[in-house]
Amino acid sequence: MSDTEQYLKINDFAELCGITKATLFHYERIGLLKPELITENGFRYYSVKQYFTYAIISILKATGTSLNEIKSYTENLDTDNFIALLSEKHKALGKELKKIKHMKSVLKNTIHLTKRTVSEICTEPALEEHEEQYLLIINFTQAESEKERIRRINTHYRYCLDKGLSETLTSGFINNKASIENRRFNNADSYFCEVSRKSKSEMCFVKPKGKYAVLDHQGGYDTISESFEKLLAYIDTEGLAVNGNAYIFEFLSFASAKTPEKYVVKIAIDVN
Repeated sequence: MSDTEQYLKINDFAELCGITKATLFHYERIGLLKPELITENGFRYYSVKQYFTYAIISILKATGTSLNEIKSYTENLDTDNFIALLSEKHKALGKELKKIKHMKSVLKNTIHLTKRTVSEICTEPALEEHEEQYLLIINFTQAESEKERIRRINTHYRYCLDKGLSETLTSGFINNKASIENRRFNNADSYFCEVSRKSKSEMCFVKPKGKYAVLDHQGGYDTISESFEKLLAYIDTEGLAVNGNAYIFEFLSFASAKTPEKYVVKIAIDVN
């Protein structure tokens, strides 16, 4: 029997493992799984027993273990190390499962909310009784640029999702009472994500339970002043007064509508 007859050529070993030659070359480069024999002319050969080394790599990869971690483990094969590594990955997968379950809930709620918005658009003012809502907010400053504002919005939005705080993919803006009274409708004072619970965070803001004058604004933010004026005229006609903030909930925006003309935001002004 020749020296190579007891080995598998790289093509055969790749087929046995169900992977590509490119993957084996990569594993060789990083020192994770090297051929047991390399001939003078550069042909690579693997032993059958190396399949079990690959099996360890495959199993650990499926648990989310990085190649660097796997390399470190294969260099220190030990029962205690094996138990410790799997225990760590079991804990990590539990956290990931919790995150996935929450995201499924977020998507389900967003689907329901989007469908309801499409079927119940109401551009005429009305009065509604709202329950208390919890919002995680960031306040804007007049000095910050639009680029900085967008960066902060993105960071805040990602934080709420990653921490499992958001109930839907919907977010929005707040115009405070002074801004409403001074007709500053296009320059929000705060940005928010609705969250599922009250927290001690300084970013947590409670939208009060009570009476709100509401309407759906259909179109871009460049025309939102018209809807605000319409809503304020209604408030005056009803003998009511602005009692607090205006909340702008983005139900259909850039993520679900092709053009700004298709956007739908709900404006809710705290009144008494």
